[in-house]
Amino acid sequence: MKFLLLVVFTLFINYTFAQPKVVTFGGESEDRKFSFVESNNLKFSILEFVSSDYSFYYERKIHNKLSFEVGAGATYGDFIGNFFTPTPEISDNIGLDKRLGYSFSGALRFYFSEVFDGFYAAPEFKYRLYNWENDISIPSEDNFNPDQYITVAESRAHTIARINFGFFTTTYNNFSWDFHFGIGVNKRTENVYTYEANQVKNINLPIIPRVSIGIKVGYLF
Repeated sequence: MKFLLLVVFTLFINYTFAQPKVVTFGGESEDRKFSFVESNNLKFSILEFVSSDYSFYYERKIHNKLSFEVGAGATYGDFIGNFFTPTPEISDNIGLDKRLGYSFSGALRFYFSEVFDGFYAAPEFKYRLYNWENDISIPSEDNFNPDQYITVAESRAHTIARINFGFFTTTYNNFSWDFHFGIGVNKRTENVYTYEANQVKNINLPIIPRVSIGIKVGYLF
């Protein structure tokens, strides 16, 4: 019996706090309303899978038209980055063994209507680190000895600053869709083996423009 009462009480509390409430103060001359609605959104990005970035995001309302968003996740192989801006030394390598890396981000969102509703603009900082191990062939100094092979740890980092423009909408049961388009710059840094130095070196590549699109699916609570 006690267990049944506890279950009923728990369901009642969950239902009560899940419903939006409006509390009204004052009489005919003064009508002040305060709304209690969802202030949190947990989501993940779908299109970032193409960039081998598997991140989750948390957005928190801090004002009627203002929120902040943070994200973190794992990376595994920079296919898109190497396709558009390949590392010259990779063509001389025997093979690459992808390793886990990580990513994190932070953004401040300004909604034109209200948080979690409609169009927004958001300055964002994004960092991605990709790791791999590389088999290097070192030619022998004479023709009588075979070439030597060594394995080195290499990496590539993307430091991205951009402005996102997006649209946020909710569907049945508080599920959300977040569509956005971003434009900014990408600073790339690599730790790769070079035959000239015969060691792994840190290389700062030129800053390039970067355009991105994204879709995040989430849940409001």
